[in-house]
Amino acid sequence: MVTLSSRSDSYVSRVVVPSDLRHLVGRREILKSLRCSSYRRARLLGAQWEGNLAKLFTILRTHHQVMTQEQIDALVQEYLSTTLDRCEEERIDRGRMSEEEQEATWLALSDLLDSTVMNLTDHDYRRISPTVDELLASHKLTLAKTSPAYKKLCRSVLVAQQRVVKMEMDRLSGNYLEEHPLHPTSAVYSNQEPSRPHNVFASTPTIKEAVALYMEHYAHRDQRTNNEKATVLKRFTESLPANDATLLKDIIKAQCIAFRSTYGQLPKRIPDKLRGLPMAEILSQSQDKPYIRMTHSTVNQGLSDLRHFFSWAIRHDHYMGKNPCEGIDYEGVKKRSYEPFTDADIKAAFTHPDFLAQRTKNPPRFWLPLMLLYTGARRSEIDQLALADIRQSEDGIWYMDLKFEEDRGRRLKNTASIRRVPIHSHLLELGLRTYISERECSKGTMLFPKPPKKKGSKGRETVGDAVGKWWARLLKDAGIKGHKTLHSLRHTVVTRLAAASVPQDIREILVGHASAGVHSRVYMHRDQIPLKLLQENLEKLDYRNLLSVR
Repeated sequence: MVTLSSRSDSYVSRVVVPSDLRHLVGRREILKSLRCSSYRRARLLGAQWEGNLAKLFTILRTHHQVMTQEQIDALVQEYLSTTLDRCEEERIDRGRMSEEEQEATWLALSDLLDSTVMNLTDHDYRRISPTVDELLASHKLTLAKTSPAYKKLCRSVLVAQQRVVKMEMDRLSGNYLEEHPLHPTSAVYSNQEPSRPHNVFASTPTIKEAVALYMEHYAHRDQRTNNEKATVLKRFTESLPANDATLLKDIIKAQCIAFRSTYGQLPKRIPDKLRGLPMAEILSQSQDKPYIRMTHSTVNQGLSDLRHFFSWAIRHDHYMGKNPCEGIDYEGVKKRSYEPFTDADIKAAFTHPDFLAQRTKNPPRFWLPLMLLYTGARRSEIDQLALADIRQSEDGIWYMDLKFEEDRGRRLKNTASIRRVPIHSHLLELGLRTYISERECSKGTMLFPKPPKKKGSKGRETVGDAVGKWWARLLKDAGIKGHKTLHSLRHTVVTRLAAASVPQDIREILVGHASAGVHSRVYMHRDQIPLKLLQENLEKLDYRNLLSVR
């Protein structure tokens, strides 16, 4: 995955060094200036550079692969435990064996024991190799079969197999008294918590260090999204015994479940005077006062953010094993989804006197909802448009050029959001070009001017937020019911394009959705789809009979 960040006038490629190679490379990450200010070219150069590094990592693994004795012992312990427990469970399920079955099993075990002796004597690891590969794969480890480390692991697992066979021969006759010290009793009967050998292989950043790396990795995301995720991670860190000094690899599922309960005790809206305080102090100061707690839906969203963090940590070898947040969401909680606008809703909103008055009174309130109605774009994609982003193609088609521009703080949700969106003919008929010319004459650079910040306001300072709040009041005044906001216009457009028989891949291109199928995701190059074709399909949206504006 190409990870880019913008520094000064050029992009920088950032590659996290796999944890098993850091002692060879001598660093946690590698940064390289791509000496390029074009995002698309930086993506290409970054992919080439990171491909070369991937080859280097492969070579290092092949020729410099080592495994500590502690790691080998951990894998052997896991093999012994899982194998013996599986045999014990099979024995319980099977029940009493006849004398003939016992004799046949004894002979099979005896043959296997002789085989392990021969394999160790002849240094023949072909039979044990699949078992070793499976062990390595379960911990996302790789070793070249020709490396000394791999051969040493094979011998250790063969020795463990001998022990398993001998113990099974004893257990076959009911003798559990003389168990091998590496596996004193089966986990079926042990009261002790089983060991977690995979921790041996995990890197050891603290939760604070891991969160910093996570936020840096996703620095390209919308700042508001990152702020929300950072808040959840901060709350989770506060719930840990050692707080931000806790090693990431030591976090277990029980701590995530405990966080779920504590996080759900917080007020739905934290008072201004308590903002920024640790979670425990907020709860302490709130306990004697009546307040509404966070909903289960909000808690589930926080757990989703936390689960994504651990998924990232697992992919980057900072955490080994299963995601500790998996499966702990509150069940039976339905997320309230946005509803599309009906014809009656559209007519009521876009013919409302307050909406019509905004054309001259506050143009962003007039044009932003109309552009969303005719594009299906995200609110942030439209309110970030510069006048230079409104262009005309060689064949005369007006379109919006949506792209990443880090130098002016413009971000998109994902790479699928980079696209050209034709401007609907009805928007041009309504005078969008005239509005653009007026903005150019006033020497503005943005399509919509930034709203002035109100004194004492703590809200966000974006055009989309300001228009969104006004739009909510308009819908209420127009008597429009349901969970409908500016974002509902996106649902409206997608629904109506589908009803107009616009193909799914064209719909995805128009609204900037990533494709799920390999056909569209890998083989279709969106930038090669003719703008004319996109325009023809977008023109199937037509609200002229519902709007009173001319």
